[in-house]
Amino acid sequence: MVPVLALLLFVTPAAFGISVFAYYQLAHEKVALCLMGTLAGLSLATTLLYTSTLLLPLGLPSVLVLVTLCFAGTVYYISYPRSLHMLKTIPTDKVALLVLVITALLASLLAPKLLWQAKDGFYTGLINAYGDAPWHIANITNFVTGQTFPPQDPIFAGTPLAYPFLVNFFSAAL
Repeated sequence: MVPVLALLLFVTPAAFGISVFAYYQLAHEKVALCLMGTLAGLSLATTLLYTSTLLLPLGLPSVLVLVTLCFAGTVYYISYPRSLHMLKTIPTDKVALLVLVITALLASLLAPKLLWQAKDGFYTGLINAYGDAPWHIANITNFVTGQTFPPQDPIFAGTPLAYPFLVNFFSAAL
């Protein structure tokens, strides 16, 4: 259930962003439409989910409400003929698609080496992750345990976090 929900938390905001960009014709090429729509949808969804934690703790109910709203928004915007027409007729930049595929392949080769868990703890294969990964994991853990507003720096106790934290919040939501 959890992997499916994590996938839905990624896919539904991305689809919502793409459908909004298609409806308002904000891109004139498919790869750009998909990338910009995905980024906008995930950014909006993460911001809304974080804002909702002012009222409700981060948990299954708040994530399900967000996924449902994104799905409903996607159905709403994609049901317009102009959205479907744009998705069918705008061109695909083959070079941009190739660069995207190569980047995704390289990232998929690098990602398993970034962090993995063994019986006695977490390990990393990248030297630069030794200081960075524990800090981000501490931030993610703070969000998972309900310490969301205002976010605190995990190293300097009592100090407000002066770092773009929504990426860590999204990781906590997953």
